[in-house]
Order: sequence, then structure tokens, then C-alpha cells
Amino acid sequence: MTKEIFPIFLGDGEHPVAEEYTLANGMTISILSLGERGRGRKRLVIPINCPPETVIEAVSIGETKSGRIRFYIEKKPKNASACILMGNFYGGYRGSLEYHADPGIEILDVAWSAEGAAGRAGHHRQPLLKMPKNARLKIEKCGRTYGRPHDWIAWFDGEKLIILPVEEYELIAEYRTLEDMKELELSSWI
Repeated sequence: MTKEIFPIFLGDGEHPVAEEYTLANGMTISILSLGERGRGRKRLVIPINCPPETVIEAVSIGETKSGRIRFYIEKKPKNASACILMGNFYGGYRGSLEYHADPGIEILDVAWSAEGAAGRAGHHRQPLLKMPKNARLKIEKCGRTYGRPHDWIAWFDGEKLIILPVEEYELIAEYRTLEDMKELELSSWI
């Protein structure tokens, strides 16, 4: 049986970097993390088998002894059928986030970040997702975004994660197919 290998991305389309994490017994391990610690927050800690400060381009998925998710670093595949998205998105100031996903996008786990001492000034759900090729995720930012767009579209084209404001996505989509769009070098301000 062959294991599935997935490219992995943060919400800005970049690859995550392994962090050092010290366990209660003093032992240190490498992790990827999502979310925050504290009131109104939830930090997701995912063990990974590589040294700290390693840029992670692709992973396979496993389980810890307690049944939680863990990652194994892998060589990045060409034209993958799906990717892992660590949705470290933030809503507007004192706002929140809403997500609308195409069928096939799987939620692996969810972390939370927040604003304010008690986490009640704003809250941001940060999902860990498995996104099939060309499935779209719409991210709606609520709250003050200070000139930045409120609504974004993210999709995986087989090699990279593309994130655009909805208005730009709709303009480009009128003239090009999703397959043609992977040739474009698009940046996001998410």
C-alpha cells in the first residue's frame, strides 16, 4: 500500500517551518502549530519528524499513540491530487471568519486565535484542511479590514496554493480556466 503525499501550505501560499516545542518532561520535539494558547483560543500542535527551522514542502499523515494527527516530512510530489492547508487566516479587527468549501474539502482539525484578553473582541477559526486539486475554499473576513478585501478564494492547482480576492478571481475566471490560471504569478495580501 502506498502512502499519500501532500504538498503543505500556510494561508499565504507559503510552506510552513518546523518549530521547536518543549514537552512537560523537558524533551524537545519538532512541531507545526496553528492557532494560539489562552482564553478563547486553541493551539493545535502537530508533531513532525525533522529538525526545527526546516521548511516543510510536503507531508504524509499519521497518528500519534493517542490518536492525534502527526506529519512525516516527504519529498514534494509533482501534480499532486490534494494538498494540506494550514488555514492561519485572521478576520478583520474585532471580527471573525466564515468559510464556504466545495465538496471534497476535508477538515482534519480546527484551531482558534482571538483578540482581547478574554478572546471575546474577535475570534478566528483556523482550520487544518485536506483540499483536493481545483476545489475552492471561500474565506469571508468579518470586521474592519482597513482597505483590504473581505472575501477571498483559495484553491490548489496540483502544484501551488493560489489565493485571490473574490473580485480578482471572478475577473480572471471569466477569461481563463483554472488550469490556465496556474501559469499566472499571483500574489495575495491575505
